[in-house]
Amino acid sequence: MPRGNSLPATLLLWLIVTLTGCSGSSSSTAPLVSPDEGAGAEQEDATRVPDSLLQLEDDPGLLAEIPEILVTVTTARVGVQVAYTRGGQADVVSADTIETQWLYMQECLGQSGTSPVVVVRDGPVTPFTAMDDVIFDIQGVPVASGSHRTVPILQIQESDFDVAQSNPGFNLRSIMGRLLWLSASLPERDYPFECARQQPG
Repeated sequence: MPRGNSLPATLLLWLIVTLTGCSGSSSSTAPLVSPDEGAGAEQEDATRVPDSLLQLEDDPGLLAEIPEILVTVTTARVGVQVAYTRGGQADVVSADTIETQWLYMQECLGQSGTSPVVVVRDGPVTPFTAMDDVIFDIQGVPVASGSHRTVPILQIQESDFDVAQSNPGFNLRSIMGRLLWLSASLPERDYPFECARQQPG
């Protein structure tokens, strides 16, 4: 009788070891999954090129190619889409920082508008169309541009947020302010430049 009872126990032990081994083998060959499923889903969405940029590619008046977008981050509060063109740009200027600039300029100017797509350029800004609003530096080089569309598209240099500068984010605030002001059909001569000169908060 004791011998008869030991056979099922041995068989049960063998089954447990076999199944555990198979399970371990299966998981080792499967793709790694982030422990935070929410972050994984956001990352998948984040790699999508904004629709407004895709539509701009079909514009017959397009003067410059759309840059390669490595990652797009959509902010949580008002849905500003920040399209990065170089790895690590989000560490230089976060999407939250850009959203803060957008909210500040709306409040300072007393104007509201559709949350834009903001393309962060590693190098020079090249306006997309002849109708774009463009901001130049003292040497006549474009440092920011705005395409006034259903979903506005703004371009800004990564260097605009260099903390070594006297007023980081000034060019971005300037092009945001002009977008809000001109979209409301307000006279350009009345545009209050002091808003862009101030840091949010």
